[in-house]
Amino acid sequence: MKLTILEDARKRPELFCWAGAIEPPVLDSWLNARGWHVPEDLRYFWSQTGGGDFFDEGETIFAPFSDLWAHDSVDEVNTYVINRGMPKHYLALHRGRRFSAVNLTKSTYMFLDDDTFQVKEEFPSLEAWYVEGLRPDYVELYSLVD
Repeated sequence: MKLTILEDARKRPELFCWAGAIEPPVLDSWLNARGWHVPEDLRYFWSQTGGGDFFDEGETIFAPFSDLWAHDSVDEVNTYVINRGMPKHYLALHRGRRFSAVNLTKSTYMFLDDDTFQVKEEFPSLEAWYVEGLRPDYVELYSLVD
């Protein structure tokens, strides 16, 4: 599966700090225990990276298994934002310049308002979320060339 975020990480590893790959059966067990059916591209991404931090501006994709950084756990963040009113069929995915979640019923990726959790922008895939949503903010700053 081609994901530009993984290609960028290979080209500019100093900009990405991943938690570490997760064996697919371990990830599947973790997801099943929570009743989360995530899109295949997110499952693949997590299996390759485990989530983590990228770019110096503090972008974080929440990690299924991580004790590396404070407040980057999918479980911890998801519980917190659901208690603040985020719909339960959303799964917290990312925080940085924007807050992102996955709509588990539609298998789409979204930028959400931090306070109301209203959808600000929606994407059909992880690739579109990164390439059209996040990456443009950093292409020039980090000379991310295709």
